[in-house]
Amino acid sequence: MVNGSYFGEDHVPLTPLRLSGKAAGPTSYQSIHGAFVAKGAHVEILDLRNQDTFKAIDAYPEAMVSYPLLIDPSGANRAVESKDWLASRNFVALDQKGTRCLGTTEDRLLQPSSPGRLS
Repeated sequence: MVNGSYFGEDHVPLTPLRLSGKAAGPTSYQSIHGAFVAKGAHVEILDLRNQDTFKAIDAYPEAMVSYPLLIDPSGANRAVESKDWLASRNFVALDQKGTRCLGTTEDRLLQPSSPGRLS
């Protein structure tokens, strides 16, 4: 299990989710980062920049909109580095061959500037 959403005090997701084809979380949301989506055995990371978040994820029965999209499809670092992010982080990665990697940081710091450390 990977938790990629944030939850309010009432335990409601603060970012959009799709669970077994049903929407959960806010009904209004704009994202410039990413979503991890799945349909059967097919998974993708969607770049939500310049897209309607809900239209982008509605095609998938399982979806998790989460901040940040660390490295976009062009290889650009989209996560502004911040000391406020010092917490254990879950991450999802897909390479160009479709290899999936799910993990958790060990040292509370995930640096998009040196992704080779993940291997």
